[in-house]
Amino acid sequence: MRIESLDAVRGIAALTVLFHHMRLLAIETPPVWIKYTPLRVLFSGQSAVLLFFVLSGFVLHLAFVSRREGYWPFMIKRFWRIYPPFCVAILASAALYHLIGAAPMDGLTDWANHSSWQLRPTFSVVAAHLAMTDIEDLHSLDNPMWSLVVEMRISILFPLIALATQWNWRATCFGALVISLACSYLEQRYVPDWLFDPLSTGRFLYLFAVGAAVAENSKSIRMVVQIQHWPVRLALWGTALALLSISPILAGIPTAIGSTLIVVLSFADTKTDAALATPAPMWLGKISYSLYLIHVPVLIAAAHLMTGRMPIIWIFAATVLLSLLIAELMYRVVERPAIVIGRRMADWSKSLNLNHEQQRTKRA
Repeated sequence: MRIESLDAVRGIAALTVLFHHMRLLAIETPPVWIKYTPLRVLFSGQSAVLLFFVLSGFVLHLAFVSRREGYWPFMIKRFWRIYPPFCVAILASAALYHLIGAAPMDGLTDWANHSSWQLRPTFSVVAAHLAMTDIEDLHSLDNPMWSLVVEMRISILFPLIALATQWNWRATCFGALVISLACSYLEQRYVPDWLFDPLSTGRFLYLFAVGAAVAENSKSIRMVVQIQHWPVRLALWGTALALLSISPILAGIPTAIGSTLIVVLSFADTKTDAALATPAPMWLGKISYSLYLIHVPVLIAAAHLMTGRMPIIWIFAATVLLSLLIAELMYRVVERPAIVIGRRMADWSKSLNLNHEQQRTKRA
């Protein structure tokens, strides 16, 4: 079962991450008009990523439970959904680096000059990026990739989360929260610098469990929300946006609550669901993954080409336009074909397993 309004939410969240990085390019400290107004939510990139994780938990739970296709078909489709577009984005960023160069840019922030493209993309550097490690310097070709590392690793465990959620969603959420808090505590106390750090992944586990729990109870949640009067729904929206607009604190729990409310209201509130399932939000949702992957390389490339030659507002305009256009192209040329290949390979895996089971039955 696919819920179109949640695709649109993912697209809006991806656009929020783009706005967040554009702000970081020019100003590292939010100005008053962002920091103390409702506009802050449009630049809350960190919160948007946590919303992605709750959305992933919701969508993956529905997919795994409704299709009942087994672990390996699920993992095959998940791999092809995430990894090939990610590889293309990393290789594109490396190519742009070699074409444009990465000289220091006067008037821009440390984030622009030192958090992106600070390592020359040699073969070993690119290979380390593609290996999805936890070393921050090895994310410099595409900063948002850290969240894809989390997505890929938790996908490996997600069927277990889905089964546990079906068994007892309350216990699953509580257990996942305990694990996440323990990982957050240990990571802050010991500051591990591992190539593959389970703590940096584990601290987000509870967000996927919460998303799965919402999916498991989606029918009853929809009924509860729909009987609420508009002032109650409006108050819930205000609470959700307020929580989402603050920087994640306390292991991101307030942001998780806001993200959960956003997900719930987006599919359970009839008017919101209808508004999100319109052409523009749906298109943004369709290209959201490609937009998330490609916008930082486009932003950094535009900054290197245009800084000192044009006002920064033109850099931002070019970044938004090019990111949307390239994301559409990338969706058609890379993302959609990869999804099709993943489905076919998953079907092939299921048929092999079925044939194996039939042969075992005949022998028995």
